[in-house]
Amino acid sequence: MTQAIYLRDVEVAKMFSVARTTVWKWSGIGKLPEPVKISEACTRWNRLEIEAVYPARLAG
Repeated sequence: MTQAIYLRDVEVAKMFSVARTTVWKWSGIGKLPEPVKISEACTRWNRLEIEAVYPARLAG
């Protein structure tokens, strides 16, 4: 079984060439998958879920 890889908001923002706040906004309105709360102070996005929407985001 493969272990999931999680990305920080900074890493997701870099993929889309946007600000960290945009990543949070997009997640809130459904343009990106919701993040996973790892701990009280740690929230991450599943890399496979982000990669699944990556081509669609770049297309428009």
